[in-house]
Amino acid sequence: MVALKRTLLTFGLILFLLGVIVASSSSITAEHRWQTEVGRVNGDWVVSSSFKNGDNVTLDVAPGEAWGYIFSDPGDTPLRLPLNISLVAPDNGETIFQVFFEGIPPQFYNPLPGQGLEDYPIYIYNITLLRLDDSLLVEENPLEQIGGITAQTGVYTARVLRDGFWWAGPEPQPPRSLIFYKEEVAFSHPYTILLPIGGTLCAFGAVISILSVKSPTRMKDKRRRRRR
Repeated sequence: MVALKRTLLTFGLILFLLGVIVASSSSITAEHRWQTEVGRVNGDWVVSSSFKNGDNVTLDVAPGEAWGYIFSDPGDTPLRLPLNISLVAPDNGETIFQVFFEGIPPQFYNPLPGQGLEDYPIYIYNITLLRLDDSLLVEENPLEQIGGITAQTGVYTARVLRDGFWWAGPEPQPPRSLIFYKEEVAFSHPYTILLPIGGTLCAFGAVISILSVKSPTRMKDKRRRRRR
């Protein structure tokens, strides 16, 4: 009998503790991050959008039509060419990024029917900073995006600088698109369903533990009194 009571007490305490753990897990907060498009131009050199202080801003630069011609015959070594992009804050503070584009190796280019060298795939190889203004907080180690955290509220303007642009044709071709993105953040509690489950486990554990420590003698005395 004593061994059974100990077993029930142990089981009840374990069940109670498990319920506490499960119930406490219901308060876990999940963070969700995604990018929202807030400004776009197609076939142009400049894009602007309004931001608030503290927004996480990213600029996406899609290579212009026919840029692929330049990268289609890189020779023995990959061809990497820079493009300077200016990001101007509401107070005219300017941060300049230097973006290096590179074409894929020719042996990996398998064009679809109807595609020519103007569609030759190129991608961003590296991003560096030429000028940093305190109107934009940029994470440099490593620098993985064109953009940063805005330090002001107002209109930010991104401009592709044509000075030093490597286009060899009569008229420089602008990027296919310039897109401003803003990072959105939201929080949720995905495990709230665990709260009633944990409460139920705690209740069962407490009941089992209390019943296991009750004296059998007292229970018998109560039964005798009821018979009288």
